[in-house]
Amino acid sequence: MGKKNNSKSKDSVKSDESSSGAESNSNVDKISKVSAVKNEESKGDDTSGSGCEEESDTEYEYGVVEEKKPAKSLLHSLLWSEPAKEEVTLRNIETGDTMKVKQVLDESIVLAMEDLRYTVNYNTENIKLILMALACVMALGAQFHPGKFPENRFITGAFVCSYFALSGILQLIESFVEGDRLLRTARSTIYEKSSVENKDGKDKNSKDKDSKDSTSKVEAKEKLDLVKRSAIDIHTIFEKYSEWYKILLIGAGVSPNDKSVKQIVRGDFYVGKYFTAMGDFDEKRFHTDVKAHFTRFESEKYGTYKYDHKSD
Repeated sequence: MGKKNNSKSKDSVKSDESSSGAESNSNVDKISKVSAVKNEESKGDDTSGSGCEEESDTEYEYGVVEEKKPAKSLLHSLLWSEPAKEEVTLRNIETGDTMKVKQVLDESIVLAMEDLRYTVNYNTENIKLILMALACVMALGAQFHPGKFPENRFITGAFVCSYFALSGILQLIESFVEGDRLLRTARSTIYEKSSVENKDGKDKNSKDKDSKDSTSKVEAKEKLDLVKRSAIDIHTIFEKYSEWYKILLIGAGVSPNDKSVKQIVRGDFYVGKYFTAMGDFDEKRFHTDVKAHFTRFESEKYGTYKYDHKSD
C-alpha cells in the first residue's frame, strides 16, 4: 500500500510539472509573438519615417493625435489671404529742412480742419488762377502773334506789358494781401449736438440713485443746435532755425500786425513735440493740439498759448 501511494504521488507531481511547463511554454510563445509584432511595427515606423518625413510629424497631447496642417501654396495665400491689420506708419522727413517741416505742418492743419467741418474759402486762389491764365495767354500772344516785326511792334508791346502787369498784380496779392496766411475759412452754418435732456429738465446722462423705474421715464430726445461760424484767417509762421511753429487765428480781413486787434488767438507749437529725433511726424498728436487751438478761438478765449511737452 505504501509503495502504491508513493507511485501515485510521483505521478501527480509529474503531471503538475508537465502542466506548469506547458503553461510556461504557452506564455513564452505569447511573449515572443508580441515582441515580434512590436519589432515589425518599429521597423515599419523606421521605414515610413525615412521615406516620408511629413507623416511622422505628429504631436501627441493629452491622448489626442493632432496633425500639423500642410503649408499653404502661393496661389492659396494670394486668393484667400486674410486682410492685413492696419499699421500706423509715421511720416519721416528731414527736420533740418525748414521749408519741408512747414509744408508738412501746413498740410496737416488742412486735414485737421476737415475733421472740424470747416470749409475753405478759395476766392483768393481762384482770382490768382485767373490772373495766371491771362498772363500765360499774353505770353503766347506775344510769341505767336501773326505778322512781322517791326510792323506788329505795337501789338507785341501790348502783350508784353499786359504780361508784366498781371505778374505784378499776382506778386502784390501774395506779398501784401496773403502774406503768411495759409488759408481763409468760409462763413458756414453747422449743426452740433447739444446736451440731451428729459422733459423734466434733467440730464439724461445724470445718475439718479433713488429712482429704479427707468422704464417709466420718457425717453430723451437729442437736440441739434445751429452754430454759425464766421470767416477765419489762418496764418502760419515758421522762422528759419526756430523750434516754434506759430499759428495765428484771426477774423477775416484783419491784419495780424494790427496791435489794436484783441480778437486773436496765437499758438506757439514746439516742433520737438511732434517730431522724433529720427524725423518721424506724429500727426495725430499735432491734430489734437490744433483742434484745441480752434476750440479756444470759437470759445472766444483770446490770447497766446504754448503747446509743448508741459501742456499735455
